[in-house]
Formats: sequence, C-alpha cells, structure tokens
Amino acid sequence: MKLIDVRSALAAALQEDKNGYRLSLIKDCQAIFVVSIGGPAAAKMIQGGVYPVKKDAGGQAREILADLQRVIQTSPPPWMAKALGVADGQRVKNYKGS
Repeated sequence: MKLIDVRSALAAALQEDKNGYRLSLIKDCQAIFVVSIGGPAAAKMIQGGVYPVKKDAGGQAREILADLQRVIQTSPPPWMAKALGVADGQRVKNYKGS
C-alpha cells in the first residue's frame, strides 16, 4: 500500500454541481470509502464509474485497505470483480460477509 495523491474538495462549495466536481477529482478511482453519502451523490459516483463503499464507523485507512485486499483475494462482490476484469459469468458473490 502507498499513498498516491491527496485531493482537496474544498472548491466544491463554489461549484454549481458539487457532486459532479467531487467526481471529477476521483474519476481515476474505482471505489471511494465514505462514512456518509447521500443518494444523489452515490448515484452520480456510480454513473461516473466510481463505486461508493459506506463504512459507517469509519476507521484507519490501512485497516480498511487490508480488509479490501482480503476481499479481493477471496471473493470480491460483483461490482469489484467487474472492476478487476473478471468475466461476467464469474462475478458471483459467494462469500459470507457483512
């Protein structure tokens, strides 16, 4: 794991389409981990190809990323399998998760 970039979303407050601006900042990502996200923002992220993953309790980035690595190695949910390039017929959620 390594930090690639830090991007400020402060300028979003000045934008007409705040969610669109935030999406433009992370278009090169496939997922975003959030504590909270509204329906319109989540829909815009998904339409833009970024999948929001809600972690109600939040947590340390290193722990969340370690969990993500375990899921990728064992059996990722269909949206993640698609992002990883797994063929359609192989994208089956077959793990016992939360």
